[in-house]
Amino acid sequence: MTLANERTAELVRLLERDYDHTAEFIRSLVGTISTTRGWAVTVWLALIGVAVQQDCPGLALVASVALVPFGLLDAYHSWLYGQALRHARGLEQLSADYYRVVERGGDDEDLGLDFEAGMAAHRLGLYSEFRRFSLIELRTARPRLVFRWFYPGLLCAALAVAVLIALLG
Repeated sequence: MTLANERTAELVRLLERDYDHTAEFIRSLVGTISTTRGWAVTVWLALIGVAVQQDCPGLALVASVALVPFGLLDAYHSWLYGQALRHARGLEQLSADYYRVVERGGDDEDLGLDFEAGMAAHRLGLYSEFRRFSLIELRTARPRLVFRWFYPGLLCAALAVAVLIALLG
C-alpha cells in the first residue's frame, strides 16, 4: 500500500467515525426534542385542565406563559439539529465522492483528487462546525410548522380558555 493509499484509508476511517458521532448526536437530539414537546403539551394541558376545573382564568394564562421556556428549549435543540444535519450532509457528500472514486477504480484520477480536496476542505468533528449560538438563531429553528403553528396555537387556545372562563365563570 502506498503512502497516498494509506492516507486515503485513514481519511475514510476518520470520515466514517465522524459520521457515526454525528448520527448519534442527531438521534439524541431527536429524542430530546420529542421529550420537550411532550412535556410542553403535558404541562400546558394540566394547567388548562385545572384552570377549567377550578374556574380560574389566571391558571389558563399561566399555561400560556409556561409554553415560553419549552418553546425556547425546543427551538435551541432544533437549531442544534439543523447544525448537525448540515454537517452530516457534508459527510454524506464526501462519502458519495469516495464511492465514485472506488467505483471507477483508477480510470479517473481527477475523482481521486476531487475527493482529496474535499476532505482537505472539510472540518472533521461535529462541534468544530457549530457557530456560536445567539437568540437570533432561533429564527432558523426547524420545522417551521412547529414554531409557527404548534406553540402559537397552544398559546391562543390558552388565552381563549382564559377568556371563556372569565366570561362564563
